Amino acid sequence: MLLLVDWVVRTKIVPPRRRVGLLHRPRLVDFLHENINRKVLLLSAAPGYGKTSLLVDFLQEAAPRFTWYSMDEADADPWTFVSHLAASVLEAFPEIREHFLASLSGTGAQDSTPQTALQILVNEIQADIPEYFLLVIDDFQFTDRSEAVRTLVN
Repeated sequence: MLLLVDWVVRTKIVPPRRRVGLLHRPRLVDFLHENINRKVLLLSAAPGYGKTSLLVDFLQEAAPRFTWYSMDEADADPWTFVSHLAASVLEAFPEIREHFLASLSGTGAQDSTPQTALQILVNEIQADIPEYFLLVIDDFQFTDRSEAVRTLVN
């Protein structure tokens, strides 16, 4: 299978626009700021409670660069997941694009596994992105039926 970082739907890797009249929730935004140095923060609530809106509001104020990935049912496929994740990182950090794609094609990873492609992406992040950044995966619950994607994330 081929990693298709150029063929992703852009709305999946760009955060939604902040809506006019969005309720600003300073206590929750402050909580995110206070805990930004944690490796993982999980926002969990029922649909409609404003998780995505909170993240969009927070990112308006956040200092570090960030990646955004909005998942849906199609992202339960491991290749789709890795392709969109890679595209979201390359959208935020275009300076690593050429090196990542060269590393990917140089190892034959395009004909290998999603795990191999993800390992190359992680290695590129480690080697070429010295700054702290946020990786936002919105609607992660769509991986519930995909053991393969959950394994990749772990």
